[in-house]
Amino acid sequence: MANESPWGGDALTVKDPEERLSKEIHNFIEYIAPTSKETRLRKDAIEAISDTVKSLWPSTEVQVYGSFKTNLVLPSSDVDLCVKTVEALQPRKAKNYLFQLRNALTRRNLTTDTMVPILVTKMLKSQIAADVCLNTESESTLKTTEWLIAYPDLKALYLVLKHGLSSLKVDNYLRFHMMDSKSQGIAGFTLICLIVRYLQANFDFSEKGIYLRDGGGYFEKKDKPDDSPLHAPYVVVIEDPNLKNVNTGRATSQLDGVKAGFKKAHRLLKDRIDSAQDGSILSAFILLPKAINGIRPVGTDYNLENLEDMKNPVDLGSTRDAVRNALSKSSNHKRSRGAVDDYRSGPKRQRTNTAYQGNRKNFRK
Repeated sequence: MANESPWGGDALTVKDPEERLSKEIHNFIEYIAPTSKETRLRKDAIEAISDTVKSLWPSTEVQVYGSFKTNLVLPSSDVDLCVKTVEALQPRKAKNYLFQLRNALTRRNLTTDTMVPILVTKMLKSQIAADVCLNTESESTLKTTEWLIAYPDLKALYLVLKHGLSSLKVDNYLRFHMMDSKSQGIAGFTLICLIVRYLQANFDFSEKGIYLRDGGGYFEKKDKPDDSPLHAPYVVVIEDPNLKNVNTGRATSQLDGVKAGFKKAHRLLKDRIDSAQDGSILSAFILLPKAINGIRPVGTDYNLENLEDMKNPVDLGSTRDAVRNALSKSSNHKRSRGAVDDYRSGPKRQRTNTAYQGNRKNFRK
């Protein structure tokens, strides 16, 4: 990449490394701020989906929540929508609603893909993705908005961390992605909660859980009842700020990977600061997709996946060693959700859900 820190500007002339990093973060937030085109594409996606919803159910309301609502968007962020129906829906009927919406969007050549209980759509022309749910209260969006006012540094810390962690590869965790809760990584709201607690006071999430109500605090996981979701020893535990005894960090079950990822991010920045080099400090942690004609990529062209692989080609020997180490782990190692599978022997497990064929598009009612 010709310019690893196009956001640098006057920040790169600052001699003090920590002050330089602070100014770089400020400049970086401006660099990745939504362009008019990105905002328009997202609004077009929202309008197209809303119009389709209204054509099916005129009395429904479509609400925007998530990162677009809170303005915590990266260039490639999707949009989150919630369809509010007049009547309460039982799970089966809600599922049918989503299938009807998917079919209507497909007929209009607007979107592809589906997943239950959330409709995962992608605009065919702009490739803007949207997640559509039914009758879900967006308490996390309301709480995030409240925290953004209470903690002015939250926005910058969140966007820098989310951007950097999205492209960070964690050594010896080949299938683990820091900012992907589907791979046992961190969901967006979980990262927000971690930052808020950091701004309140430091904590150790290996043995402690955190709560954020009434000024925040932490508790010993072991002190919670064994059957409590707040007891889980191998999961990030964050009591939902809106619901007691609910762990909003429950998807982040690869605790060792999360800790290793944060340690690596810290090491990258600290090594750059300690090196006393001139130039960008933030670029040690922030990797960028290749500019197009010297201009920042827009929307889904701003792809953060595999950036570290492109900058640092994979050593196949070390990768094979990592795979061997992963496969040789004892099957007796216990986690909160059960024993880790031993892939070296034993019969393969068979899927019991015959309707699911391994592809979201093939999911049948």
